[in-house]
Amino acid sequence: MEATADRSCLHSVQMILPKDESRPKVKAICNQNLRIGKVVDAYQQTLRDFEVALWELHDPSAWSIAQLKNPKRLSIRLDHYHTRFPGIERQFWESSPRSTVWNNLASKPEKTALGCLRSLYLERAGITDYQLATALKSNPMLTELRFRKCLTLTDRTFKLFAESNVGRHIETLCLIKSYRDEINDRLLEHTAKLTHLEV
Repeated sequence: MEATADRSCLHSVQMILPKDESRPKVKAICNQNLRIGKVVDAYQQTLRDFEVALWELHDPSAWSIAQLKNPKRLSIRLDHYHTRFPGIERQFWESSPRSTVWNNLASKPEKTALGCLRSLYLERAGITDYQLATALKSNPMLTELRFRKCLTLTDRTFKLFAESNVGRHIETLCLIKSYRDEINDRLLEHTAKLTHLEV
């Protein structure tokens, strides 16, 4: 949502919301999510690489993303600490509270969410170990996982990687700014079991 317009990039959809200092934070976030829903619905069948940057993710937007038919790479960035907007304190960007919104990315008995992902990048997402595990079950071919400032993830996620089918294919695994005591050298025990890990 904060991308610069690049008319030479014909395979991407980029939008910049007009700046309105009088618009409250809640309204701005609502507008961001409405735009995302429209883009995803319009290109649901053909999107392969999808990167979205917004302040917060709402349930309808997450549900729309989960309906993508054949995405290969998905990036959801909720970290915009350089944003200057009335009503948003810097502390807002230093937290990633747990949220049920990430349940939308998990498969349901009647529907497989996503399913074809090769790369997943989450930034400042309050996704839990369990929510991530259920989301990964329907995407067994993932080779790249990147997480930045996902403060709700613990060492259990790395244990999951080591013991699940997903771990057999992971080539790139990145975790940045976790700030959790459980994330330490003990993780090497789990990552050592990822036989295809390169990065």
